Amino acid sequence: LNPTNGILSNNYLSNFERGTANTQQNQQVDEQVDQLMTLLATCLCECAPPSTAADDEHGENINDPILMAVLQVVEYLIRHYQIHARPHTAHMMLRTFLPIHLMYPQLFQRVLSLVDLTTAGGSVGNSKSRKTNATMSGGAGTWTFLRPFAASGAKPINAKGLAKMAARDESLAMVLCDIGKRSGEVCVLEGRAVVVVSDNAAGGALPVRKGISAILSFSVGILVEALHIQSTSSEGRGGVRSGGVITGGVQESLVRKLLPLVLGACRSGGNGAQDGGYCPEWKEWGRLTASSLAMLCPLNGDVKTALCDAIVEGLPKMEKGSLSDDGDDQHMEGYNDRISTPLVDDASSALMALLAVLGSSHVNGGINGNDSSEHDDENDEWKYYLPMLPPGKDGNNNIVDYMGCDLPSSAYRAITKKCDAGINGSNVLAMAMGAIIQSISGHDNVDSDDEEDDNNDHGVIIEKMAPVVASFVMHVFQRLEKESSKLLTQYDDESKKKKRKSKGADEKDKFKADRDVSFLVDMINEPSLASLWNANFGALIAAVTVKAITSYDNIYKTQTKWIIESSSTVILNRYKSILEALSLNSK
Repeated sequence: LNPTNGILSNNYLSNFERGTANTQQNQQVDEQVDQLMTLLATCLCECAPPSTAADDEHGENINDPILMAVLQVVEYLIRHYQIHARPHTAHMMLRTFLPIHLMYPQLFQRVLSLVDLTTAGGSVGNSKSRKTNATMSGGAGTWTFLRPFAASGAKPINAKGLAKMAARDESLAMVLCDIGKRSGEVCVLEGRAVVVVSDNAAGGALPVRKGISAILSFSVGILVEALHIQSTSSEGRGGVRSGGVITGGVQESLVRKLLPLVLGACRSGGNGAQDGGYCPEWKEWGRLTASSLAMLCPLNGDVKTALCDAIVEGLPKMEKGSLSDDGDDQHMEGYNDRISTPLVDDASSALMALLAVLGSSHVNGGINGNDSSEHDDENDEWKYYLPMLPPGKDGNNNIVDYMGCDLPSSAYRAITKKCDAGINGSNVLAMAMGAIIQSISGHDNVDSDDEEDDNNDHGVIIEKMAPVVASFVMHVFQRLEKESSKLLTQYDDESKKKKRKSKGADEKDKFKADRDVSFLVDMINEPSLASLWNANFGALIAAVTVKAITSYDNIYKTQTKWIIESSSTVILNRYKSILEALSLNSK
């Protein structure tokens, strides 16, 4: 509140008058009002649900102390700064009270009667910030759809109606995003002010107040519903207003506006404690919106890659302090002395968002193509799909089944760095996968009908995760083959041999693909993923085993130069560790 304390003081008010103040002074006051109203919005959502007592004339709990305090501050701002009469500050009032329009309809109707819905809109700040915020704040006319609800005795607008309006008007959809983003910023400011970090393992996740959580839920709920309405709209019927033209489907212009917000939200906390704290529910806002965009919009490959990269960048970072502390309540069940529950929960959420984005990707063409040149191409679209059957003996790539997804290489590299199993052998992504599977299938004391439903759900989640694991496998082997080929031939030159000797004997044991190998081995060894590896009679284990053998064979088939024996031993040991893990898992 420090930046806004001034406008609430009598000393400030005695030296300020709206009518005689110049443009710059009014603008400074509007900026402070903007910050204060954003905070008040989160306080309003802290209020108790409306009272249904018989003596309550409007069915609203007008005696709630938080509500009364907020209304007194708003009344003060109206009387002394005429915030209801200025377009920018009127927009702030509507933005502040919109999240509680269902809980306190009479109060929201009173706010509608105070402002001019035709002119309300716009942003405050200098010319640079106004240009930056113009997309988020909406312009004049954004709120005109509320006119019918301002009349005395009119029924309040419901959530479905608000979503329909947001689907038809992009400016309103962006206002909803702005409401959520501002609440996340309040969370960060409050958390940093008291220097409270609830979980270092999750990258500095800050505690979230009930009011902030409620606003973020309101924002993403209405926005996702609006996207769904757009996706199901048809041209000329329930269409979307875009530049005066009625069109069907999710609008590209809206997606373009949403993407920067979504990408930024998904990346929150990705740098660990270096971020100085972040709002975990704002990150969830981004992941849920990203999942909805991927499932409802025909996004191109670049956009999906950007979404995958952002989701992975927001994964919790394995740092000191990321391990669970003493106390059973902070341990994942079955993961004692490994990783804290919030860390696994965060990774599980990121994984589900990643599954949603990857699940919307489709490879063009069928799976039975027999054009060998297409499969031999370096940019082969099947490159990271695990073959479930070995190639034919006639030399043609007549593989009849693949398993995988379009996991971008950039996302894979980021995952291996984030989930480097260097702390107590903990692979956070593998544990997150196991936690999701166990949350669906790990129920005890259920009747037969519930058990059958759980088995069905278990099979569904296995089917969704197996292709992602298969793509991880293929990325690992691609990396392993590449680095192995380099290792086998990089010391042909005599000068390189001498340079290698000068580095000492320990250098022989270093291998650039070790992180990838450890990533795969830890995923195979993760106890909670046993059901995934052994599904369908161990088909995934069999396929990875065959791939490991053919991959090792491919390395030496392509070599035409002299091979160093010590390098060959290093490579063999890596493949041996993978095969040993697979053999132990299959028992």
